[in-house]
Amino acid sequence: MNLLPRSLYLLSAADLMTTDLVLLPMEMSLAGAARIMSRAGVSGAPVVNHEGRLVGIFSATDYMLQWNQVVDHTSHTPDPECMVKPWAIPDDSEMEMECIVADVMTRDPVTVPGSFSIAELSRLMVEERIHRVVVTDNEDRPRGIVTTMDLLAAIAKYAPVNYDRGPKVKLNPFTMIVEHA
Repeated sequence: MNLLPRSLYLLSAADLMTTDLVLLPMEMSLAGAARIMSRAGVSGAPVVNHEGRLVGIFSATDYMLQWNQVVDHTSHTPDPECMVKPWAIPDDSEMEMECIVADVMTRDPVTVPGSFSIAELSRLMVEERIHRVVVTDNEDRPRGIVTTMDLLAAIAKYAPVNYDRGPKVKLNPFTMIVEHA
């Protein structure tokens, strides 16, 4: 067994994070938040208070769970397989919700400093069973977000691949150790 290639192993949250953030005010309507996320092509976003400090995470799943409680299920129920896809978010004509983002967001989101390594990020996301981690500054202000897709993109970019026979290595996501095939 070998460790990940040195360049991949040295990546940090600051290297991987998306800095062009979609931030949602905690007072925003659910429909407004769902539209913003859908237009941005994201399935979750940090929620901030009036001071710009992180107070939660709002995801398409949070929206759909709330929508599922409000809608008359005899008329239309979306396929559960599609519930986390941004394009599957119903429009206002299909529902009437008076909730705001703060009512349904995930509180106390998992955050990390920019110095967290790719191995630490991966372990944390697996242990917490989450798809995104917010990178914050010392005052709990969001500076970036790292998603499972960001981790996969880094592995795809930096892990050695033999294009003649497929991947040369197998990655154990729990230990971040690769085995040569």
